[in-house]
This record gives sequence, structure tokens and C-alpha cells, in this order.
Amino acid sequence: MNTYLAYNKNIFKDKIILLPFDTNESNFFAYFMINFKRLGIKELIATSYNASGRGTMANISINKKHLSKLKSDGDFRSKEVVKLRNKADFIITNLPFSLFREFIKWCDESNKKFAIIGNLNAISTKDIFPLFQQNKLWLGASINSGDRKF
Repeated sequence: MNTYLAYNKNIFKDKIILLPFDTNESNFFAYFMINFKRLGIKELIATSYNASGRGTMANISINKKHLSKLKSDGDFRSKEVVKLRNKADFIITNLPFSLFREFIKWCDESNKKFAIIGNLNAISTKDIFPLFQQNKLWLGASINSGDRKF
């Protein structure tokens, strides 16, 4: 996230950030909570999937902090999470690799800005590579000699 902030220190100011696949215990959630006021975030929404029941949602704004159960299981494709995606300005997450291609398509069709952690091998797939060619996707900081930069 620091790379984006170096480019534009106000990139998240007055923005809604959606963290699908996240819980209130994830590193992305912790980062945005710790820096909520400094970044000027309008609203932070984290959803998590629950295969055997209802997913959870953490919703944080200047005036409220609310943890609740979703009506659905929290799958990113559910109507409930799609509605959250549509109101968000940014989608940021570390998703399961098995859902990578479908999730990229889900983000691309929304025309939202997004940042995800993914496997470098995914860029060579027939679904993903054209997005690089169209300048819709870019590579960010990567793992170098065991050093993980986010």
C-alpha cells in the first residue's frame, strides 16, 4: 500500500475500501484500521466466507464500528457481497489462489480499482495475460530473496 501512497498520498481519502476474504484479524484489515484516520478513509468493509453458514462483515467508518453476520455465506459472488463491491472505491485482498481467475474477472467487470496478492504464474494464463496487455493489471512489489513487501 505504501507504493500507492508514495504515488498519491490521498489515494484513499474519502474512499470506501472493501476487503473480501478478510476477517477482522487479517493484516490488510489491521493496516487499514491502524491508518484509518491518517489515510482519511471514509469506510472500511471486510467480509469473510463461512462454508457452513453465514459469513461475517466488519464495517468501520468515522462514527461506527460494527461486526455482524451476513445473510449469505459471504462468498464474493453472492448478491450481498456484489452490492458491497459496487459501492466500494477499492477492492483489496489476499484471496485463495484457486479463485484467482474468477476473482480478477469479478473485479474487472466492476471497473473498480483493486490490489490483490496473487501467484506470479497466474499472469501467463489466457484469462489474465490480456488484462496486462490492456494495461488493466500491473505487477506490484514482489518477493525478493525471501523479503515480502506489501
